[in-house]
Amino acid sequence: MSNVYTRWLPLALVMGAIGYYFWYLLRYALNIPYQDEIYDVLGFLSEVVKSEDWRTTVQLFFIKWNEHSTASTRLVYYLSYRLFGEVNFVTLTMLANTALPVFVGLLYLRLRDQNYRWLILLPVIFTLFSFRAYYAALWSMTAFAYFYVLVYGFCCIYCLHNLTRLRLLLAIFFGALATFSLASGQLVWLAG
Repeated sequence: MSNVYTRWLPLALVMGAIGYYFWYLLRYALNIPYQDEIYDVLGFLSEVVKSEDWRTTVQLFFIKWNEHSTASTRLVYYLSYRLFGEVNFVTLTMLANTALPVFVGLLYLRLRDQNYRWLILLPVIFTLFSFRAYYAALWSMTAFAYFYVLVYGFCCIYCLHNLTRLRLLLAIFFGALATFSLASGQLVWLAG
């Protein structure tokens, strides 16, 4: 089979799909808090800004929202706020959706020795970067929760392959991040 059809065309389709996805997000994401973002993003950040000592600040990161412990996501909210000086929900949406290319990059690392790696990745790209789940893609809080649980879980399992002490510590770290991003992230420990 020609190198054009097994490598360059699938690679162009992969890059095109990812580029279109992020263009769409940039075009249609709104800088308006939606549902839980009022409490778990704006409410959390206003409490952190008002807190007077570091213990209170740390406690605020670990307060549950509904049944979810969202400390790892709150850390991203806080860092984004500190870096940009404001809460911008378009920026948060873009940051949340970066989990998908990270996931694809990690998957590529597992497939890089395969002859038809780009052909193998093509259905993954069209599945992940479709707007079938546009609700999750355009709502930053949901995107952080669902997409990063996927990444943290994959990182955990990736680290457990060819186990060393450092990889075990990294797997524990990613398992903790998954646990503190969505309630279902606790299942990463079982999968690991």
